[in-house]
Amino acid sequence: MAKGNKINVAKSKQNQVKKLLEWAISNNCSIPELYHFAYDERKHSIYCKLSKNTAMNRMKLKISPLKIDETLILSNKKVLSSLERYFDKKTLEQLRLSNTNSLLKIFLCCYKQNFYTDDSLMKFMLPYLNILPQEDIHSTLFWDRDELLIIENTDLFRKTQSMINDLQVEYALIKESLKDISFSFDDYKWAHYIILSRAFPSVIVEDNDDPTLKLKEGMLWPIVDLLNHSNKVKVQWKTVFDGGKKIQYIHEKFDEDDFDVAEDEEFEIFNNYGETKNTEDLIISYGFAVKDLTEDYLTITSRVASKEYVVMCEKEYGVKFDEYFEDMKNPGHYIVRFKLHPNTFPVYLIKFFAVACRLSSEDFISKRSVLEGILHINSTFNMMLPYYKKKLVAKKPINQNIIDILKIYQNNSKKILMSSLDILQQFQNSLIDYKDNSDVVSYKLELASDKTFQKILNHYLKCSQYKELKKNEENLFNVSLLLFIIYCSKRDFSKVDDIDGDDERLLFIKQSFQKIYKNYEFTDQDYLDYAHTFTSFIENPCEWLDLKLEDFIVADIAVDRLTWEKQTNNEVFFIEQQKYVLN
Repeated sequence: MAKGNKINVAKSKQNQVKKLLEWAISNNCSIPELYHFAYDERKHSIYCKLSKNTAMNRMKLKISPLKIDETLILSNKKVLSSLERYFDKKTLEQLRLSNTNSLLKIFLCCYKQNFYTDDSLMKFMLPYLNILPQEDIHSTLFWDRDELLIIENTDLFRKTQSMINDLQVEYALIKESLKDISFSFDDYKWAHYIILSRAFPSVIVEDNDDPTLKLKEGMLWPIVDLLNHSNKVKVQWKTVFDGGKKIQYIHEKFDEDDFDVAEDEEFEIFNNYGETKNTEDLIISYGFAVKDLTEDYLTITSRVASKEYVVMCEKEYGVKFDEYFEDMKNPGHYIVRFKLHPNTFPVYLIKFFAVACRLSSEDFISKRSVLEGILHINSTFNMMLPYYKKKLVAKKPINQNIIDILKIYQNNSKKILMSSLDILQQFQNSLIDYKDNSDVVSYKLELASDKTFQKILNHYLKCSQYKELKKNEENLFNVSLLLFIIYCSKRDFSKVDDIDGDDERLLFIKQSFQKIYKNYEFTDQDYLDYAHTFTSFIENPCEWLDLKLEDFIVADIAVDRLTWEKQTNNEVFFIEQQKYVLN
């Protein structure tokens, strides 16, 4: 755009802002001179700053709120009374119940297409409607296919696509219900964006024609919706009566630190769009992103077989889900969601995966199942990570504002994943630290220090070095684990071993073996399954062991219950099978 055109656009926008403020004041609103609304050419948006940044004016802000008369608020209730002149009232009421804020969206679409220009409500609201953005909107709802493909396989892409699909269903219903409409889906999408980016909850207004709708519906609040977002801001909304008229007012609640600003700097007056909004919400709903967002999070989604499983996780294991609902594509199945915050221990996510990783012999979370759960989480995060680290590549030049948004999104998401991976790594290491945990044994260290067991391995496997056993392609390592369990099961831990000394740390392996042996019912199929591999061990006796086929059958069960392998270095640990409390 040429420089002259930019200047003309800026002047036109500033003139619209002036008319809007004049309209508000002429309708019993109070806008203190402290509030200066200006058009930002670079961001193509309006913002509010302190008219003159002085210490005195900053203090005055505490007692100088914006006061907006209720006549300026544009609600679904008001819009219904306007639209019923052009459409069947009963149909409108049904649409209002089935699709939240659908009447507001229809009204906005009519304005955008210059329909019903003589309508009294349309005329009255015109100074406000004219300042609504129609160009330079950077919400992902308006990105083209090439731009969206850059974020493919991310939650931002999935959320955007899901919202567009829902809007298409809404639009189809409206088009079928209101036969005379001629606004397009793009118009309806724009109207939805206006509601997303500017609407306030109707619950702020005390009266409503339907208390149920009041909790769901939004309203457009002129002037107030020009304030930009800041997560740090505390905002007070209040209803007052002035001369019998109801007036809604808002002001920012300042802390002393907020006033420690140099007078030559611009002092912006903010609103807070909600502490629960993450980077994805800000991009989709408002078309901007905030670096290092304090309250940011990523959504981790999983599917489960039934609602009963969700309830079991909640009641028996104390798992708290951020959200769960039935999967419409697979009726009966449920989708569960967790919020992954930066630098925060994801206790409920770990619990959920630990429950999923329990063995059939466990009706509790064990340390082994927690470690298995962490492996699954790590795998998920490492699969996600590349999508937030890759270079931004597109088939055509991309708008610089979108590139800036993408970079912030990638960086914020990457930081969350990296911090979570670090936390999980530290927690995993603490669980398997055999120096601090009596219920954990490093097989690698035991093998290196136990000369007697090394002789047993050399006798049967012709190999006793950990690395060599791991490298062997004939599954010798797994056989060595079975032999170690059997070896432990036959040791007398009540006496001092003449060769290697007493080691009570291994006692839980023996106890687990004996428990399984006592309760297990051997079948003919068991003997057939194990005879081919292990008969030679029985026929080749060793002076330190008296082996039976049953020993290998039981040891194979025990190895699943007691061992866990660290993926980074393939080190195997024996972990006592017992309840682990994860808080």
